[in-house]
Amino acid sequence: MLGLQSRIAVSWSAPLSDGGCPVTSYHLYLRSIGEESWLEIDADQVNDRAYLRDYKIDMSSYSHGLNYQVKVSADNVVGSTESDTKVFLLADVPSKPAPPTRLSNGEKLTILMSEPESDGGSQIIGYEL
Repeated sequence: MLGLQSRIAVSWSAPLSDGGCPVTSYHLYLRSIGEESWLEIDADQVNDRAYLRDYKIDMSSYSHGLNYQVKVSADNVVGSTESDTKVFLLADVPSKPAPPTRLSNGEKLTILMSEPESDGGSQIIGYEL
């Protein structure tokens, strides 16, 4: 899962079993890898909405280049159960590189280019000319 720019889309299915009581609400939780505590996300937009199956989390205040975990819990009158966690890297597309420079000595052509100012929060793994 890759979170691009400032929002990530999270989707889920209803539990296979509701334990005999219908699901009354869902809760979304987020944390960066290495943190112990979970942060409940947008409780006023998600909780008490048993019909929800997807939600977009605003990540504009979070650091790019970090891995985050997200999980969902489903609640009924008896209690709650949590999903497995999913990990995603919050990154953006890199900034535009400078135009390449062409050098030629008559026999050989060399193309020089510089790195973009920003890698978008994730290591650049290649270039295309």
